Amino acid sequence: MPNASELMLAFGASALSEFAPECAEQSSSQEVRSCLSEHHEGTAEGRERDCRDREIKAVKTRGRETSRHTEELGERLL
Repeated sequence: MPNASELMLAFGASALSEFAPECAEQSSSQEVRSCLSEHHEGTAEGRERDCRDREIKAVKTRGRETSRHTEELGERLL
């Protein structure tokens, strides 16, 4: 998720106004970032991306746990 500064630098203020008009009206960069975060979480695409990221993290964690368990079993067999 790009922050307000990145959007403004890359595309100008009009991009922020098009992407999240309610956020362009905020007065401080912190308020803009907070608004963009809420905007991102409120979109179907944002929720889908967050869900996918959590699933990927869970798979990686299970993979590490399985590898560790396999190593422990291998050490016991030796």
